[in-house]
Amino acid sequence: MHGSIRSYNNPKLLLKEKLLLERILGHKIMGTRQHYLNLEMPKTWQIHRLLGLKYDASFGYKKGIGYKENLHFPFFPFKDSFMAIPLPLMDSFLISGRNDYQTYYNKVMSIINEAEAQGGLLTVLWHQSSFNSIDFPHHKRIYCKLIEECQKRNAWFGTCKEIYNHIYEGRKS
Repeated sequence: MHGSIRSYNNPKLLLKEKLLLERILGHKIMGTRQHYLNLEMPKTWQIHRLLGLKYDASFGYKKGIGYKENLHFPFFPFKDSFMAIPLPLMDSFLISGRNDYQTYYNKVMSIINEAEAQGGLLTVLWHQSSFNSIDFPHHKRIYCKLIEECQKRNAWFGTCKEIYNHIYEGRKS
């Protein structure tokens, strides 16, 4: 689920959005990412838990890239079943400056190298609008290079739900 811009600290609004989406989809929603990575910690995560969500993937920088608080792995902020998934790479970092393709490519490679060196998780948020080459000239090319590089390194690709299931089920064993 993608919470609306004001839902990160408003349980009634987020519940309304969650129930509507679940009704449309015909099944329960397991996790979320807040719009614009809005987080008011720990309140936002407490709201997520209250609404029965199992994970949040909003823990990242709104501008720039990198592992917030140097956390390379999903973590359980309340020492229960609720998991926070770090988000070190979002396409909006390309908008935050007027750098050329090579500069952006180098930044993406540095994040890939860091994830690999730490044995960590590289979570990527790439909006579909970024594939519009007129408005976002480097985005598509960099995304393709990112995927190709991760494939070369035999990275595992999965969804946040798959990450949650793999890590949480592994903790229970």
